[in-house]
Formats: sequence, C-alpha cells, structure tokens
Amino acid sequence: MDIESRHREALRLYSAGEIEAVEQRCLAELHAARLPGFLHLLALCRLAQGRHSEAIPALQEALQMLPSEPLLLHDLGRAYSGIGDWPKAAQAYIKAIDVDPMRATNYLYLGPIYEQVGDLDSAERAYRRALELDPKLATASASLAAMHEKANRLEEAGRLVATALELDPANVVANLTQAQLDQRKGAHAEAADRLARLLTQPLSPWNHAIAAGRLGTAYDNLGRYDEAFAAFVDGKRALLREDLANDSSGLYSSASSARVARHLTPLMTDVPAAAPGQAPVFLVGFPRSGTTLLDQILSSHPRIAVLEERGVLLPALQEFAGDEAGIARLMSLDAAGRDARKQRYLQLAGQALGRPLEGRLLVDKLPLYTLFMPVIRRLFPDARFIFAVRDPRDVVLSCFMHAFGLNEAMRHFLTLEGSADFYAAVMDVGIAAIEKMPDQALRLDYEALVDDPEAQGRRLCAFLGVEWEPGMLRFYDTAKKRRINTPSYHQVVQPVYASARGRWRRYQTQLAPVLGRLRPYVEYFGYPPDTTA
Repeated sequence: MDIESRHREALRLYSAGEIEAVEQRCLAELHAARLPGFLHLLALCRLAQGRHSEAIPALQEALQMLPSEPLLLHDLGRAYSGIGDWPKAAQAYIKAIDVDPMRATNYLYLGPIYEQVGDLDSAERAYRRALELDPKLATASASLAAMHEKANRLEEAGRLVATALELDPANVVANLTQAQLDQRKGAHAEAADRLARLLTQPLSPWNHAIAAGRLGTAYDNLGRYDEAFAAFVDGKRALLREDLANDSSGLYSSASSARVARHLTPLMTDVPAAAPGQAPVFLVGFPRSGTTLLDQILSSHPRIAVLEERGVLLPALQEFAGDEAGIARLMSLDAAGRDARKQRYLQLAGQALGRPLEGRLLVDKLPLYTLFMPVIRRLFPDARFIFAVRDPRDVVLSCFMHAFGLNEAMRHFLTLEGSADFYAAVMDVGIAAIEKMPDQALRLDYEALVDDPEAQGRRLCAFLGVEWEPGMLRFYDTAKKRRINTPSYHQVVQPVYASARGRWRRYQTQLAPVLGRLRPYVEYFGYPPDTTA
C-alpha cells in the first residue's frame, strides 16, 4: 500500500473514532518520514483527546512544510485556544482568514477568543461575518444570541436562539442561551429541565461547567438547595479535570499574595509625596462583592468615568510585584519614575475608555486590585480606594457557584476551600492597607447600599469630591446602554433588590468546612455570626 493509500486508511479510521489506533499509525509513519499529512492527523488525534499542548508541535512542524495551509492554521488556533493562549490562537485564526477569507468557521472560532480578552465588539463582528458566509451555521447564530443576552438585548437574543435551535435542536450554545433566557423570565423549571437534558450529552469541560452552574442556579431559584449545590460541585469538577490555568507563580498566586503581605508595612511606610495632577481612584474588594453595582451607580454620574475590569495597571503590577526584585525596584523608584508611570497609566486608561477623560474623574474598577493596594499606593501616593465589602460567606458561596472563565485568578474558585483561602489572602492585604490609609479609602458595604442606595451614594460622592446626582439611583438605565462583562450583567439592569442577601444560610451545611476560615472576616466586618461553634 502506498503512502497516499495509507493516509486515506488512517483518515477512515479517524472518522470511525479509532483515535488511539490512528495515533499509533501516525507515529509509526512519522518515524519513517516527516510528512505533513500524518503530522496533521497526529495533531487531530491529540486534539480529540484534549491533549492540546501536545498537538501544537506537530501542527507547527507541518506548517513549516505548508505555511499557507488554512486547515493547519485553523487547528493550530484550536490547540492554542485549548490551553488558553488567546493571543496565539487569535494570530493563527487571523492567518487562516488571510489565506482563506471565505471559510465561515475561522470567524466562528475567532469570536470566542475576542470574548475571552474582552473585545466584545470584535467578537460580535466575527460571529456576524460567519453568519454572512454561512447563514445555516447554527453555532454562529447561537453565539451571537448569547452575546445579545449578555448585553441585555433579550428580544434579539430570543430571535437568534430560535433560529439556531431550528437549525440544530441539540446545539449546546443555543440550549445554554435558551435556558438563560428562560431563567430571566422566571421559567426556572423549564430551564432546569433543558439543562439537565443537556448534561446527559457529551460536553466539553467548559460547556459542562456552564450547564451545571446554570442548573444549580435554576435549582436554587426553585428552592432545591441540595440539588443546586450538587450541580455547582459537578460544574467545578469538570473544570478541575481540565484546569487550563494551573499557574502557581502568577500575579494572583499564593506566592504573590504572600510576597505583597510580607512587604506591606515597608511599602506603606514613609510613602513619598504625590506629584501634582489627577489622582486615580480604584474600585476594589473581591469578586461578587457588589463592585458591578457600584460601577453602574458611579457610571451614572456625568463627571465620573469608570474603567470596567480592563487590567490597564496589570503590566505595572507585574513589573513591581511579580518578584522580590520588582518590590525592591518600587521601593527605590524616584519621583520622576513614578510620575512617568502615572502619566502612562492615565494615557492607557483614556485609550481603554475610548474617549478622553475631559475633566471627568477616573475610577478604575478591578476587584482583585485589592491584593496590590500597597503597591498601587506606593506607585501612586495620591490614589484613593473604594473598598467594596459583602458578607464573606455570601461572597465565597457566590464565587463557588459561578462558572468563571479559567485564568490564574479564577482557578482559586474551583473548590470551596480554595475560594475561602483566596478570599482570606486578598482580604488580609486589603484590611491591613485600608487601616494604614484611612483618609484615602472608603469602605462601602453591599448590604448598606441595598438598604439605602441614596445615603450610600451620597457618602460615595462626598468621598470622591463630586456633587450628588439623583440620576445615580437609576443606574439600571445606564446599565442597559452598556456592555457589562461581569457575572452580574443581568442583575444590574434591575432596581436594587435584596434577595441575594444571606443566601449562604441556605447552604450552611455545605459551607461548614469553610465557615471557621471565614469567621475572622465575618467578625471584622461586623456581620451576624453563624450558628456553628
């Protein structure tokens, strides 16, 4: 049998699902000769088994021989997506589009990458282009529907998801989106039934996690709390098996938090005088602590510009908090160096906002900046902080309930214990920091904000030095006009409600392993104690 016949036979076996046998055939063929067809097929076998990082070298070697082969570029994009390397994945798909601009699936696969990095406009354009090229591409309709749902454009989302389900009733994205639409109109039983059926199908770890998390939310709304928690655990286990972001040395690692805590006192002692100019404000706290609600309230003020979780400061934090040498550089940074970095930060913040500040007060919202408050204060001595607080038990439960996209920060929420430990590490730094600069930090409790939004809004305006604006109470109108890239996107388009307060009590038995870990923070922030000893 000649080489072409052997390749066709291997492709036939691959189509029949004989993945392991095909991989062994490819390895044997490649031992004799490095041919691009067998390299590509070897990579496809590894992709089919979820071994994305192992597929990359085979694809790169094949591309050295066939640098303009669009299918190789497409699959290289799939492989990089599988390990969460979004820039390289995007680069591969864009090259594939340059070579073959009429292939709809390249745009379809590029869309989620733009979503991952927060470029929602580009993601929407990619999905629309995929639909232009192939109107019967159900996943493109479904993905666009999901984007409309997240943007609170529910009528358009419903139309698109209906089209997707008509084209492909089993489409995973379409069913996930329809379940979310059902939840939003109060049809929790219908959503639960749809999601339970979906979970009987083979799903990727990420889709399984989303489906299980949304099923848990549906059961929670139905008062079926034991089943809800079991669903949340199921979703996290799916991601634990994948754990695409297993990084023990990044900015949000335990080593990083320990390093900042270790240097906290010297960082905040004898802080240099601030240079003249605008003082940035940072909205910090912890994920699921009401920062998105505060964002919308602040964004409703004409003199305030809120930068929503764009991470503009992260490169500077990596430079000065990424290792011991960085801390030393920060401690010795002179006034000119601080001023240069401040001006660069303000320039990048203005670019991220999409228009000049023009006299507006900049509020940079990223909850986990809490972990770097001492570093930020040292870098920008005039910085101010809005420190959002919520009952620690509700915060940790909510972080565990939600299927966050995996990255070095969100991987802490894959277990209940990990969620509580990360909360403690971040709050230890945040509490110590605000105690050392009481005049530059305002603590604002989520529960107080829900009880009396006007009183807390006035406190906030007084701290920021701006006049109170009654329109801040209609934050939900502002939210409807914005893309909100946080899990609270569907909540902040409603008036303030208190139904999420004390949710932890419904899960007190399941939370028992971490209640002791959280008790010091419950006591510090003044929340009612739990009933355990």
